[in-house]
Amino acid sequence: TFVQTGDTFKEEQSFYGEGQIFPTQSGYNTSQFYGVDKMNGGDRYIGGTQDNGSWVSPMDADASSTWTIAPSGDGFEAAWHYGNPNLILESSQFNDVYRSDDGGETWNSVNIPGQGPFVTRIAASKQDPDLVFAVSSLGVQKSTDFGLSWTSIEMPEEWIFNGGDNTVEVSVASPKVVWSAGSLNETERIAVSSDGGDSFSSTSGYDQALMGKVTGIGTHPIDKNTAYALFSIADGPKVLKTTDLGQTWTDLSGFVTNQPESSNGFPDVATYSLVVMPFDTNQIWVGTEIGLFESLDGGATWNYADNGLPPTAIWEMKIVNDEVVLATHGRGVWSVSLPELAGYEPPAVLLGPQVNITGNGFNGLVKGDANLRSAYDSTIVIVSAQLDDETLAFESFSIAGNDSAMISPFELAFDLETDTIVEAIVEITSYLDGESLSSQSTTLIYDVDEEAVLSYTNDFNEGQSDFARLGFNIFTATGFDDPGLHSPHPYPGFNQEFIAVFQKPIEVSAENAVFTFDEVVLVEIGDTDEFGSPNFYDFVTVEGTTDNGQTWTTLDGYDSSRSPEWTAAYNSGESGSSDLIQNHAINLNEFYAAGDVVYLRFRLVSDPFAEGWGWMIDNIAYNAGIVAVEELPATVAPQNHPNPFSESTVLQYTLSQKSEVNAALYSMDGKRIRTILQATQGAGLHTYHVNTASLESGIYFCRFNVDGKEKTLKWIKQ
Repeated sequence: TFVQTGDTFKEEQSFYGEGQIFPTQSGYNTSQFYGVDKMNGGDRYIGGTQDNGSWVSPMDADASSTWTIAPSGDGFEAAWHYGNPNLILESSQFNDVYRSDDGGETWNSVNIPGQGPFVTRIAASKQDPDLVFAVSSLGVQKSTDFGLSWTSIEMPEEWIFNGGDNTVEVSVASPKVVWSAGSLNETERIAVSSDGGDSFSSTSGYDQALMGKVTGIGTHPIDKNTAYALFSIADGPKVLKTTDLGQTWTDLSGFVTNQPESSNGFPDVATYSLVVMPFDTNQIWVGTEIGLFESLDGGATWNYADNGLPPTAIWEMKIVNDEVVLATHGRGVWSVSLPELAGYEPPAVLLGPQVNITGNGFNGLVKGDANLRSAYDSTIVIVSAQLDDETLAFESFSIAGNDSAMISPFELAFDLETDTIVEAIVEITSYLDGESLSSQSTTLIYDVDEEAVLSYTNDFNEGQSDFARLGFNIFTATGFDDPGLHSPHPYPGFNQEFIAVFQKPIEVSAENAVFTFDEVVLVEIGDTDEFGSPNFYDFVTVEGTTDNGQTWTTLDGYDSSRSPEWTAAYNSGESGSSDLIQNHAINLNEFYAAGDVVYLRFRLVSDPFAEGWGWMIDNIAYNAGIVAVEELPATVAPQNHPNPFSESTVLQYTLSQKSEVNAALYSMDGKRIRTILQATQGAGLHTYHVNTASLESGIYFCRFNVDGKEKTLKWIKQ
């Protein structure tokens, strides 16, 4: 007999997106769960309710338990990591997905590439619990780290993204088999993968009836080649079964063709979910819009399952431990514990290898490790990157050994000469007895300089870039007189990021380390002014890193509410113009110590919903009292030794011709300490001894100038 696990919320809760407090009391049971999952080993549940957010239950939940709200607005499907009870995914519409790593206490947004469907789907494997799938306009989305990163899988032409609801399911029998569909008719096909979601092929159609949209997919608990496609079109088949990975389909619902009644008792109603009992695969449960129907003979006949569950729409069903858990539309979450499921675990399978990216992308560095989770015959890692149609690099190497506990680190550096941020793909494939298992991960790589600048200006008028860019471009937009650094106008939504990394590192001076720029920000304004809140929707940030991109610190994060002029322009749908330009200054001394070397970046982040004109950046400047000039040729090669020094140091350099040579010493705050050298010298190698006994210990800068061209050296007095 089913018991009510949760359908009322007794305490006052703040519903996402409304900005108000709505009291919800026990009483009329109306919660509409579209998705549900259960924690492995404990009676806690996660589910999404359209219009009313996603919710997490307490332990040992019952019908009177108070659930905790998660960040999303509308709520759809969810997943609880089968191996780690602290990891949860929950979703709102258009792939607005959030991830918790502390059992639902806190949540972080997940960025899934492309435009998501209105009904967000999350398909997770219990045998390979880090493996998760979703769907977007770019195809099926695969994650091998439980949602931290995603890979877009190219789909066959017959698979069509419809923007409303594309199903995706992982086989219960094997995570190597994945199904996805929108429709099953003459032009569209269900797609299936037999390699863990790395590639998909179209299945055959069903030509005996008009089918309409696929409204659900069920899989077999033992046979990976068997699956069930569910439909909801009136007077048509509701359950199709395949035992050969979609090469052929058979109707189990007694309609066969388009006819008004079933021949075996299945109702002519919308059909959403299906589970097959692992202890008896002839027992099939199907969730419909009028309740639960069951077959005890493999689909030959059907009956209404009169077992205590109300006659309500059932959107999703899952078997976890000894329970069958249901998400219903209007009557909450229900579950039933079956004695036959006692001790149930999904079939054990061979786990594929995993790639963990640990690098930072600086100067094309791809760094990570390969986690061999099973014993294999061999393993190969392939790293590749492309810019437009050009292959920048392709590297492959084998991993020796077959220890299932082995973690093999790797590090490769791409030779980049571009101001474009490039996506690198790392794919690892292991082989055992002729069977292959693979996974892949992506990382962004880009070119940066290594030598820090003490000052910098850029108005973008001379074609100067100095920014590695993803989505940003340098051009003169309508409404502006001069070129600037621009995001797309308007920028697309759907969980996208647009990044511009300043390729020249800044060495922070002791005082007046101010980074300034002009800007126009017209992005969606959130329901709160608290940056970092889930209700702070689209935003822009200025970020810095002192560890070569390993971690980024937010120096400022904001949206169009920063300025009344921007707010008015965004609300009225205006485009950016020079009349809206405002200056922005960030004092790096508030975040970093003198002498720190900092890389900066601009980043625009969009959510799945409203969008705006975007971001314009111009007239960038960093000046600590030292004026930059043209850089000295590398052939001069000025250096001092020793460095660090105590009483003296020797300045050494090479001149290619007779030149005017000047050298002066500056303090960290840009003040001139003294002139070191001022002379006309001939070609050749030169050395000049500098007495430093009177200098206090600390960091100094030697500006070395030859015929108006200059290089700044960092000197350290001990």
